[in-house]
Amino acid sequence: MTKNTRTAQRFDVDLEVEYKTGESWAKARARNASLGGLFLDDTKLSSGSKILMRLRLPTFKDPIEVGGLVRWQQGAGVGVQFDGLRARDVWALGKYFESLS
Repeated sequence: MTKNTRTAQRFDVDLEVEYKTGESWAKARARNASLGGLFLDDTKLSSGSKILMRLRLPTFKDPIEVGGLVRWQQGAGVGVQFDGLRARDVWALGKYFESLS
């Protein structure tokens, strides 16, 4: 049995995420998210990879740009931990999650 070590509530989402590895930008879909990170579907990245992400929330006009660290792989996707969320980004994500309830 695996112990759940998550500290933030996870929400089912369907968000387009642009992410950059090296010099190349690509797109993926986030299928769930929390204040700690998100799951990118149909994405092949190695565990430990550092990426830059751009998320557009329907409840916030400016995109959120944040670093991420690939923590795990599952099936055709990866779990990414946020690295460096700013206070306004935490606020925007919180408001978005409230709109999902």
